[in-house]
Amino acid sequence: MTTNAQSSLATHPISPKNIQKWVKIIILLFLNVIALDAKPSQEIPPISDQSHTLFEIQSLYIRSKTNTNYHIQIAKPHAPAPQNGYPILYMLDGNAFFPRALDIFISIWRQYPQITIPIIIGIGHDSPLAFDTKARTFDYMPTLDSQLAAKFSGGGGAKDFLDFITTKLLPHIHKNYSIDSQKSAFFGHSFGGIFALFVLFNAPQTFSHYISASPSLWWGEASFIPTRTPLLTHYPTSIIITRGSKEVGKDTEVINAQKLALTLSQQSPNPASVVYIELEGKTHGGSIPDAMSVAIKNLLCAPNLCPIPSKK
Repeated sequence: MTTNAQSSLATHPISPKNIQKWVKIIILLFLNVIALDAKPSQEIPPISDQSHTLFEIQSLYIRSKTNTNYHIQIAKPHAPAPQNGYPILYMLDGNAFFPRALDIFISIWRQYPQITIPIIIGIGHDSPLAFDTKARTFDYMPTLDSQLAAKFSGGGGAKDFLDFITTKLLPHIHKNYSIDSQKSAFFGHSFGGIFALFVLFNAPQTFSHYISASPSLWWGEASFIPTRTPLLTHYPTSIIITRGSKEVGKDTEVINAQKLALTLSQQSPNPASVVYIELEGKTHGGSIPDAMSVAIKNLLCAPNLCPIPSKK
């Protein structure tokens, strides 16, 4: 055995050229992994069979006042509504996140079957893509002054998108479903996390629970964050800001997620209602399932029922 191994090494020596070849391969593999995290798949995932066992799935399109069509996916539980109505979770990037959110909820529900099955709504764009980059940048990002707009282009539609949600989408949902308005959560990730904060700062009464996952606070140098917010007059039940521990900030990030959470907690009559959660070992894209899990558990679980990653 030793002789064969030595013979093999003698026949195929590890030359400097071979070492360089393998180093290049390893580097390429590493860069591919980074690219996959930075550029998510544009393929829309299918809705699983298990989701249909718990939910009635509906898909429709609602047009905004600005003549933009939005793809709305609604998962209504087969179970009858509780006395106070269904808890409800709204998710941005619905094309991509709606199917994933259903599967994540089901995995949590199987562990904790006593939780109420909510209505889950995906707010997506009228696009064959999981993420319509141009449309989501425009809709999710607020207007900037001319100097910043030259540096951070493509945004400016957040006010109109918020108007669509409050004057078109929510009235449709409340007209057709029994909703518990004390348990209505709004989830956004990345640019969607910025829009979740935009709603929080401009219309905090819209939802009771806000989850801003890995908000891209570098965009616009966070100029949309007011020094003081309307939160003192209407404070939500819960505000959660998450971030993966392996996320890397950008030069234009003048405030990070943890500092923002601290600022909001200092303005709150109940500082404990504002939580920053660092998702250990997770990157920007890799943190999405964990952040969704946090959003679902925070909305549905009684205190100390469902474990949530360490709050900081």
